[in-house]
Amino acid sequence: MEAAVILHYKLMEMTAYLTFNKAAHEFNYSLFNTSAANYFEPIIEKYFPNYSLVQIKGIVKDIKAELNNKITVTIQPNKNWKSFKAGQYIELGIKINGVHYKRPFTISSSVAQFETHKTISVTIQRIDAGKVTTHLFEHLKTGDIVSLSQAQGDFIHGAENIPLLYIAGGTGITPFRSMLYECLQTKRHVTLLYYAKAGQHLFTDEFTALHEADNIHIHLIETDIHGRISTDHLDKYCSDLLFRNVYLCGPAAMTATAKNILVHQKVQEKNIHTEHFTLPAIPATTHLKDNKGTVSVQNKQLPTTGTTTVLEAMEANGLQPAYGCRMGICKQCQCKKNTGVVLNRLTGIYSEQGEGYILPCVSIPIGAINIDL
Repeated sequence: MEAAVILHYKLMEMTAYLTFNKAAHEFNYSLFNTSAANYFEPIIEKYFPNYSLVQIKGIVKDIKAELNNKITVTIQPNKNWKSFKAGQYIELGIKINGVHYKRPFTISSSVAQFETHKTISVTIQRIDAGKVTTHLFEHLKTGDIVSLSQAQGDFIHGAENIPLLYIAGGTGITPFRSMLYECLQTKRHVTLLYYAKAGQHLFTDEFTALHEADNIHIHLIETDIHGRISTDHLDKYCSDLLFRNVYLCGPAAMTATAKNILVHQKVQEKNIHTEHFTLPAIPATTHLKDNKGTVSVQNKQLPTTGTTTVLEAMEANGLQPAYGCRMGICKQCQCKKNTGVVLNRLTGIYSEQGEGYILPCVSIPIGAINIDL
């Protein structure tokens, strides 16, 4: 009898312990889940601006003026940021008059810089009439807090250890700066053709030093003197072209021309990797000039003409869909298309007729389409 009583009380004690543990776990989860954490963010931000339970923030450590209306901004991310691979980009967020804006910028610094100093750098070109870049140039200062995304993008080195060719134009040099430092560390052979007007090449001192390495060959080509990318340049600077992986980054017209030349030279398309810094121009064909479309969304019928994108149509009609880069890179605006065809102005490819996901910022309706936000 006594043993039964003792067992009874032991079971009650164990039940009480398990109940308490469960309640404590649920309380802890409810307190520190994403919604609750966001509730405490303004309080934490007041006293520790760069700290966050859930968000990725960074403190601006340095702003360096570069040539031709460009700056390199060095940022120290908080501990929520992981790391990156050479060639990737981040979305940098700032507030302008109380409105939060995000734009993608390639990380131009080396992985070694982050590992050693816990900082990353982005090199930014001021865009005429650009709200965000203008604000960064005129108002950003050291000590400011910005928001960041995790590193994104697949413009990175493959695992295979074969020689590389980089072809850069203008600000398109930024991913290659980081990638060159990776090649310096791994001893991978690489040749860089960097096109810019005379006196406008970025990072020249660094590139002069990198060129001293046995595995790195850098050619700064002045377009106003030596011309743009051509078959002659490839023959002169990279005679073993067919045995390399090729990476292109720069203005859309340059990358398109370079890709055409490479394909004509029998480089396999699978070995050509392209990153766009600007949207390619849409050919002014009769089809697109006369194009009339309709976007059905949220019980509204939004008319489009010519080369109006889905995003532009929604904004023109009072809708406020999510977006980020407006260039088909960050995928913040991605939504589901239920019916209809769109032309992706970035790739020049038409979608299938049925269901699929599109990027409204680069999608032009061809006829009537139906989407979900």
